[in-house]
Amino acid sequence: MRDDRAASVTTRPHVAQVPPLAITVAGRPAAVLGPVSPRGWRRRGDLAELFAHPEGTDLPQDRNLVDVASEEAPRISEPES
Repeated sequence: MRDDRAASVTTRPHVAQVPPLAITVAGRPAAVLGPVSPRGWRRRGDLAELFAHPEGTDLPQDRNLVDVASEEAPRISEPES
């Protein structure tokens, strides 16, 4: 025997009419709770734009900001006050 309770809840008409709920953290939107939207495919050219920028030249300086507590768990240092 199959349990269709979950399917009956998610296919009810009134469930789909609930507006998305914005979840905030410290007053800023962090997530949206709502119906699942279909995945959108992206064109290759759209993704190529993301990788077209030159790599950062500040890597050596940025690496000095990282405080390695252990080889397994690197963490970023706290800013000095």
